[in-house]
Amino acid sequence: MCITYVLKLVNKMEYIHILYTLYYTLYMVLQIMRNLLGTHMGHCALYTMCRLLQDTNFQRDVRLLRGAVFYVNMGLWGTHRIPKLECTPASVLPSFYQVCIHICFTFIL
Repeated sequence: MCITYVLKLVNKMEYIHILYTLYYTLYMVLQIMRNLLGTHMGHCALYTMCRLLQDTNFQRDVRLLRGAVFYVNMGLWGTHRIPKLECTPASVLPSFYQVCIHICFTFIL
């Protein structure tokens, strides 16, 4: 009984360590993207992500599209938006529309 309790405790500690590592990694990725979008190359990164959203070669990589949508949204309209990014919704929303159309026709229908 005592050994199983210790094993469960060790497994719980490993689980907590894995969650902490995942959280820290995601935090660092967010910081890197915020730093990139806040530099003089921010508009180029934004343009590149919009091009990825519209490129038919990347339409099957859902994780890439999800990440691009997330970071464009975070940089332009998120709670911690980047003030240096001056971009109108009319320049980004066609890329979002392209992804929505593709996902609707590919995965839903």
